[in-house]
Amino acid sequence: MRVWLILLFGLLCTGCLDQSRNPPTLKDMLRPEDPNAERNSQAEAEMVALDDELTRNASLPPAARRERELAMEPRLKKALEITSGTRMENKAVYYLANWRYTYREGDGVDQLLTRLNGLPSPAMKSTGVRLRVLLLLRQGRVSEAKTMAQALVAEVPEFSPLLERVTFHETIGASAPTISSRNLTGGPDEPVTKRTEPWLFYLFVDNIDEQSLHLIERYLDALAILPPAERRLVCVTFESNLLSATTRIRNHPRAGEIDLLWASPGDNGNAKEWRSAWKLPSHNPHIALLGPGPDRTIMAVEVTPENLRMLLTPAPVPAKK
Repeated sequence: MRVWLILLFGLLCTGCLDQSRNPPTLKDMLRPEDPNAERNSQAEAEMVALDDELTRNASLPPAARRERELAMEPRLKKALEITSGTRMENKAVYYLANWRYTYREGDGVDQLLTRLNGLPSPAMKSTGVRLRVLLLLRQGRVSEAKTMAQALVAEVPEFSPLLERVTFHETIGASAPTISSRNLTGGPDEPVTKRTEPWLFYLFVDNIDEQSLHLIERYLDALAILPPAERRLVCVTFESNLLSATTRIRNHPRAGEIDLLWASPGDNGNAKEWRSAWKLPSHNPHIALLGPGPDRTIMAVEVTPENLRMLLTPAPVPAKK
């Protein structure tokens, strides 16, 4: 009997009675094994591959990048399907919402952001609120956007540039500022009062580079819904290299459709005057559509080329009975 008692005591001391030879550590108890680990791993790999693809797209020339990104909806939907129910779902939902805001005029964005807000993880939710503010601004719901933006910035100060976007949208309905700057294409230095075309479209850019030229072409295509005598694109550049900006525009095949104004960024320049008078947000490009009449009312801001074409399309003439 004494021998058995000694053996039993030895087993208890060495932990051999139904005990793991590798007992759980404190880390194991604080972070138990994820039963969804395999799906999370697959979801993470999917989002890494998607981020790599987006990075490659960003390195393409502007027209090629836009063409590639326009076709990405099936890819984004696939990523959302794979990540659904995992910790990467938030990111996939936001990516699809942002794509729809950019390339589908916001269709379906509200529903996707509601889904994002309902997910258990806090990831991407503040960024989602920012996108909802931009959507409200595009929809003309400026007061709602302002309230939401103020609350977001109070919580996340890094989003403070969003309030600048709100302020820019609040200029809709006001008279356009009249600022004179050197016209690098030979037109009037102050187009707001000097140009006779009913519609003026102001495009503010930092530099006349490949990206800006692509944007100019897209807006010229949209403006072409009207006869040349009824519309004019006025591009205001804050570029320091005057010669480069002038050369790029004058060599453009559609240079005759553009006024290029120089908002000089130097100490003696008027770049600050432009930004202050127009209430421009910090980072260009920005857009303003001016309507007919002596006051040149700001009719819209941050309008996409697709929406611009719709805004300027003449109403159909009713058929005579």
